[in-house]
Amino acid sequence: TDPPVRTVHVSGLPGIGKSFLLERVIQMARSGPQPILIALDFDRSGLNVLDAHAFIEEISRQLADALSEAAATLRDLRLRSAEQRATETGTSASYSLPRELLAAMGRAVGASGRRVLVVLDTLEVLRRRGETQVMTLFDRLDTLLRSGIAPLAVISAGRGDALDPVPN
Repeated sequence: TDPPVRTVHVSGLPGIGKSFLLERVIQMARSGPQPILIALDFDRSGLNVLDAHAFIEEISRQLADALSEAAATLRDLRLRSAEQRATETGTSASYSLPRELLAAMGRAVGASGRRVLVVLDTLEVLRRRGETQVMTLFDRLDTLLRSGIAPLAVISAGRGDALDPVPN
């Protein structure tokens, strides 16, 4: 039996080809049994792992792109999630999870019989936002697993070790 998560982290100096290597891995993954690709580039300013709803909604958009049979259901639940989120206030708005959407995402992935490949690029950007950001990302990935989004493979790239403390 495959483990629920397989991970690889590529690190190196600026310009050495980490992002190119990620692109090559994606190409290779697409040549075999089609994985569901979730690409998260932390150079994108709008990608915020601390906002649980927004993060899960981004994942659901990418799942819907890959799973056309589930696209309408995921879209409707994403809209319902956004409406629910609009009524929440304070810190609960950022930390609550769209559980109905997560459950539907898990069912869609399970029905597809496909592996999910999560590609995390420029992880050092996330780490620079604060030490809790990377751990929050891992918590979000755990949430995906608990919701049935498995098997899951994660490949990440960034300068330095993503788990090192943020320099002062």
